[in-house]
Parts: sequence; C-alpha cells; structure tokens
Amino acid sequence: MKFKIYTIKDIDEICRLIKNNSAVFGMRTDTVYGMICSAYDKKAIDKIYNIKNRDKNKPLGLFVDKKILYNDEIKNIVDIEKFDYDLFYHLADKYWPGAITFIVDKNLKNQYLRYVSDNYKIALRAPDNKIILDIINKIDIPLAQTSLNISGDKEVTTFDELVEKFGDKLDFVIKCEEDCCVNDNISSTILEIDKSDYKIIRKGLIDIND
Repeated sequence: MKFKIYTIKDIDEICRLIKNNSAVFGMRTDTVYGMICSAYDKKAIDKIYNIKNRDKNKPLGLFVDKKILYNDEIKNIVDIEKFDYDLFYHLADKYWPGAITFIVDKNLKNQYLRYVSDNYKIALRAPDNKIILDIINKIDIPLAQTSLNISGDKEVTTFDELVEKFGDKLDFVIKCEEDCCVNDNISSTILEIDKSDYKIIRKGLIDIND
C-alpha cells in the first residue's frame, strides 16, 4: 500500500480520505502513537483489525471532542441512564481534553458503534491534540483508535519507527510538532464508571487523586 506523509496544512485532504476512501492513518496522539480511522466506517475499522492482527472481540476506543459534553451528541454515543452520568460529566469536564479514557454504557440504538465494540460498553477520550480534534470537527464523526502496533508487540515510539514498520500498511501518516519531542510512551488513565462509582482500570498519565 502506498502512503503519504501529511501535516496539519493538509487537513482538508486528510478529512476527504477519511470520509470517502475509508482511510486508516497513523500519528502520535497526546499519549502514544495511534492507528486511527472513522468510527462509523466498517471497511476502515476492519482494516485496522487486519493490520494489527487484532481479535475482533477486542473493542477499539473512540476519540471525541469535548464539546459533545455540552450538546445532545453525547446521547447518540452513550446511554446516560445506565451509569452515573453526573460523575462522568464532572470528570470529563475537568480532565478533557487530556489523557483520560472513560468506559461507560454505549447507546445501543447507534448501530455504527457495533463496529468498534460488540458489547454494551464504549471507551471515550477527548485527546489534547489539535490535529485530531480538527479532524473530528470537520468530518463531524468520532474517530476509532487503538495503539500503533501489531497485537502482542511493543508499541511504536517514534515517527521513524511508524514509517518503517507501518508505512506500507497505512493509507497515510500525519507528522505533527509532537514528533519532535521526547515520547515517554505514557498511556491514558482508564476509568470505568457504573451506576454509583468509578473503577481505575489502568493508571496512566493523569492521576485523578491529585
């Protein structure tokens, strides 16, 4: 597969490829390097599973924009009656955009979400990355995302490694300013929220007890 290297200057072409060509791309997020596509495009999501050699029963995460907290779009993604939405809202409003992922009950009426998760849960994060948030806002669709690696292997930690290992597998890669910085390869903190409380699934960059 031939690929191109894009930057934020190519945002319109990036969005066109995601919406019209089922494109899968790689880039550094605000945490680790990720493999990303439209969350509502089954063809693109199937490509991610194939590239990663990932078990189809293992869900992908969603990148969203924080603004969904303040409009009805959040109800299209989550079932606010099934978990402590006030707690979710409080924590997301405080820490988004940033390195914290929430696992909550998804809206089962949104049939697109079955592409990224075949159970009743969904993992949501608003990343602190301008390019990713610009893409989400321009295509008006959440992004499906997972770490950039073959399942079971170590995650990619540099842009050069991204190109070397995945350049022939991805439709394109995005180079951003963060690629010039040291990457400590720190993942996001993951919280699962139920009816009354939350549970820390993984300790990552953000400590909510600070």
